[in-house]
Amino acid sequence: VDARENARDPRREETRAILVDGFGNRAPLELLGLLGHADQRVRQGAQFELARRGRKTELLAVARGATVHPFARLHALWGYGQLLRRGAAEAAALMPLLKDEDSEMRAQTAKVLGDAAAAGMAGLGAGLVPLVADASPRVRLQASIALGKCREASAVEALFSLAERDGADPVLRHAAAAGLAGCAGRAELVAR
Repeated sequence: VDARENARDPRREETRAILVDGFGNRAPLELLGLLGHADQRVRQGAQFELARRGRKTELLAVARGATVHPFARLHALWGYGQLLRRGAAEAAALMPLLKDEDSEMRAQTAKVLGDAAAAGMAGLGAGLVPLVADASPRVRLQASIALGKCREASAVEALFSLAERDGADPVLRHAAAAGLAGCAGRAELVAR
């Protein structure tokens, strides 16, 4: 599927050239700039290359940059998450992002931490518990699922509260169930 009226758009040629040239020979600063590119394939290529090179400091700086383009922040966070899952980055560096003004950054940070826990990293759940009551439904969703992956026992009451408060929403009900499946013991589940 193509939009023929845009066939001569210079942005298409620029994107094609970037994708053909690849990312392996690009300077780190150029790759960081490409994290905010209009084309997702370019953003993802830059993200993967920065993660492959282990550029955790730069990725973290972009993820934390409140004035940086939202796409760039997200791809930087996901790149840092790639390093985190490989044991090449520190989870503690992401904790401030759980209080970010941007709700999608909070949600995606919770997801990244949950994925790191699923990859074997321990002790990530305690900072996620307050997000179960976040104003944003997406944050509550991602935090609840991440808590289940973290097996955070201190989250059980917050997850039961979420189920009571938002149980009519099937997506949030599923998130509460996924969180409780990982966090609560059988006796706690049966007692409710």
